[in-house]
Amino acid sequence: MPVSVFEAKDAEGLYKGAKKVEWSKYFGTRDTFMVKGVLFSDNFSHSGFIALKVKDAIADYFRSEFGKRP
Repeated sequence: MPVSVFEAKDAEGLYKGAKKVEWSKYFGTRDTFMVKGVLFSDNFSHSGFIALKVKDAIADYFRSEFGKRP
């Protein structure tokens, strides 16, 4: 189930787009989460890298909103 759709041409765009999502609609700071990347892109070449950037954006979203991460 997609939770957001945005275009990202580089790592910074991917991070910014993922951080804009209101992740607290889906889980909270007391939960755990995992990001799995599936990649079909000319801009990115490693699914593990995109998963890590999205995970970082989610953790930073929670830190900025609630002062702690899931």
